[in-house]
Amino acid sequence: MAKIYRTIVLKCEPDAETKEALDSAFVELGKFMEISSSELSNLLYHKYREIAESDDAELHVRVANLLAERFAKTVAKQKILPFDRNCYKLVKKNGAWFLEVRVLRKYEGKKLKAGTSWLIPIYKTDNRYYGMLLEGSAHPMALFKEGEIYKAAISVPIELKFDANRPVVVLGINLTMWKHAASLYNPETGKFERNIFHDTRWLDEKVKKIQKYISKLQSQRRLGADAKKLVSLKISELHGRISELIKLSHGNFIARLVKIADEYWDKGYSVVFALRDMKGFGEITFRYPWLNYKLRSLLAWRKFANMLETRGYPVVYCLPKLRVCHRCGGEGEIVKREFRCPSCGLKSFSAELNLARNVAKAGLERAKKRRFFKTV
Repeated sequence: MAKIYRTIVLKCEPDAETKEALDSAFVELGKFMEISSSELSNLLYHKYREIAESDDAELHVRVANLLAERFAKTVAKQKILPFDRNCYKLVKKNGAWFLEVRVLRKYEGKKLKAGTSWLIPIYKTDNRYYGMLLEGSAHPMALFKEGEIYKAAISVPIELKFDANRPVVVLGINLTMWKHAASLYNPETGKFERNIFHDTRWLDEKVKKIQKYISKLQSQRRLGADAKKLVSLKISELHGRISELIKLSHGNFIARLVKIADEYWDKGYSVVFALRDMKGFGEITFRYPWLNYKLRSLLAWRKFANMLETRGYPVVYCLPKLRVCHRCGGEGEIVKREFRCPSCGLKSFSAELNLARNVAKAGLERAKKRRFFKTV
């Protein structure tokens, strides 16, 4: 099976003493890069010495020095500390997570104090792969600094269920506000062999109620400092409730999809999930209330995609035509969530399922252009 890597970015909260140690390590890295700059200049010069001898040698030296200097300064400026499994690990104490890292202390006089282990608290976020971190695990990690904020980027390997020697089936998925639909397309038979629907109206109703309550709390402006703090905590709690409801709905739907994928994998097929590519919708603003609702649904779509990618099957993103008949490819129309095609006479067909089938076909073409149809 192929292996892919996903990056988890975690916010760190080191104490004052740990910050001092990390900042000292960043300084040492900068000094190392200054030395590396000189070595890199020599390497570049000797590598391209023939060009220097046949052309303008002085210009070549200046270019080599400039390239090395730019490289060294760029890396040092980013303030990045790489760690391997020998100098860091994840630990859990009293229900909280920490990074246990070993870095060099600052200079004391003319001597550099020996490396010491430091425990750095990390915060659990909505990162899609956070649940894949295990206590004691040590995947490749880089600790870096953005302004005054310390962060850790950890690369987590994911085993990808795909065998290029197997026939491929595609599960096209269409997400809407009230009903999700999916359809499995088998190119060998040319048929859609499975159809799945997932009703999300209950989620929509509950989220609306919570949002109304949040709006009511936000409208309470004439409050004291203590009351405002309590209101802020309550709003944060309600937002967390919305997030949990969305995860529950997504999780139930994904569980059904993965169950079908596992069945086809056991039958000897490789399964590819296909989703609509909705990156362009990120430009929607909060200017109008109805856009707020639309944006919330799109954010939920992204969360679904994030959760699906961790299930071990390859995922492709495509741009299917919205009002095209899956059966004949002709232009159709949608009336009250039903699709009609005047070309082939298709009537009273689910608009959600029609688009899911178009996503499956477009996803198949997209997968052919990706590594999924090559030797892995």
